[in-house]
Amino acid sequence: LLTIFLYNKVYINSKIYNNLGDKKLINIWSSTQQFQIRGFIYPFIYSSRNINIAPPNNYNKETTKNYLKTLNNYNIPNDKKINIISIMLEAYNDFSVFEGVKFNVDIYKNYNAVKEEAISGNIISNVFGGGTINTERSYLTGFYLFPNLRSKTNSFVWYFKSQGYYTEAMHPIYGWFYNRRNVNLNLGFDNYDFYENKYCAVYDIQFNSLNDVDFFEYIIKGYEDNKRRKQPYFNFTVTYQNHGPYSPIEQDNEYLKNNNNIDKETYNMLNMYFSGIYNTDIALGNLINYLGPIMRDIRH
Repeated sequence: LLTIFLYNKVYINSKIYNNLGDKKLINIWSSTQQFQIRGFIYPFIYSSRNINIAPPNNYNKETTKNYLKTLNNYNIPNDKKINIISIMLEAYNDFSVFEGVKFNVDIYKNYNAVKEEAISGNIISNVFGGGTINTERSYLTGFYLFPNLRSKTNSFVWYFKSQGYYTEAMHPIYGWFYNRRNVNLNLGFDNYDFYENKYCAVYDIQFNSLNDVDFFEYIIKGYEDNKRRKQPYFNFTVTYQNHGPYSPIEQDNEYLKNNNNIDKETYNMLNMYFSGIYNTDIALGNLINYLGPIMRDIRH
C-alpha cells in the first residue's frame, strides 16, 4: 500500500519531478539531460506513466481491422511520379489577412505569387506557441496521437520510399532535439541533415541560426544531387529562422506600419519578427525562380 501511495502521489507527480535537479548544468530542452540531473531510478519510474497509450474514444480494434482490409495501396504510375519539396516554415503566418495590420513593404509578395499560381488553402495547426514536432509528425504520418516512434513506424515517407522515391529531411538545428535524428529514420527517410552532421560546418548555432536565404540553397542542392540517382525526390524541410525570442532593438526598416497604439519596445519586437518574414519571402522567391523554369518545362 505504501508503494502504491508513493507511486501515485510522489514518483509520477510532475510538480515534484520538475522541481528536482540542477538545471543550470544542462540544456533544459534536452530530455536526456533532464534525466541525467535526476539520476537513473527516479526518471525511469516517472517515465513509466507513458508506457501505455490510451486508445481514442469509441475505438474498436476489430472494426478498425475490418476497415483497413477495405483499403488498397495504390501504386503511382511512373509518368506521375513528380518530385515533392515540402517546407514547414518556423513561426510563419500571413498577418496581412487581419484587419488593422498594415505593412510599409509587401512582405508576402512571393508567398502570394505561389498561392495565385498553385492550388492553395488553409489548415488548422494542432499546436500554438510550442510543440512544433507534433505538427511535423502529424504531417508525415497522419497520426494525431503518436506511438513511441522508436522503431519503424508507418508514414507517408515509407509510402513514397516504396514507390521508388529518395526521401530526405533537413533542419538546421540539433538532431537530438525531439530525437529527430533517430525518429526521422524510423519514419522512412533515407537521409536526415541536421546541425551536428551537416550545418555546423557553415555556422555557429550559439551566435546565429542559418537564415532561410542560405538554407534554401541546400534544398536546391538536394534536388540537384538527386538527379544522379535517377529517382523521384521527396524532401521535407523544417526551417528555424523567425523562431523567438524577438529583440526589442530597433530595426533598419519599418516593415509594420506603426499606428502608435503600442509602445516602442513592443513595436520593435513585432517589427523584428516581420523583418524575418520578409527575408523568408525573399528566400521563397529565390526558390521559385529556380524551380519555375523546371515546372514550366514539365507542364509543356
